[in-house]
Amino acid sequence: MRDKAMNVVFIVPTGIGAEIGGHSGDATPAAKLVASVCDKLFIHPNVVNASDINEMTENMVYVEGSILDRFLIGEIGLEETKGNRILLVVNEILPEIVNAVSAARATIGADIRILKLGTPLVMTAYMMGGTASGVIRNLREAIEQI
Repeated sequence: MRDKAMNVVFIVPTGIGAEIGGHSGDATPAAKLVASVCDKLFIHPNVVNASDINEMTENMVYVEGSILDRFLIGEIGLEETKGNRILLVVNEILPEIVNAVSAARATIGADIRILKLGTPLVMTAYMMGGTASGVIRNLREAIEQI
């Protein structure tokens, strides 16, 4: 994305004790303030995600963390799209899932496809020493199916 616009990247890493961000989208007010003085504000998920709440402004560009890293070191360029495609990978297609996907399609026009896995993912979460972690089994099979 090369133009004369004032483009800004806003990053708030987690796990470093930052005064803002890193917990439930609490960097959103600061990101909105920065967005008000630039043309485009490139952000990563930790900045604005707060459970079911995401208050991005129109000029924020949401970029996954590793892609943002590659952009900043010059490995890749970024190009805005008119919309994102979402693949929802599930073990079972339940009515609640279909309803949620239908609501997203109807309200925000999201292009969402649902893929039922042939081999279910088995996820086990655990806490050790105050750190959340987990294990995902059958991930290779899921990746091959996708």
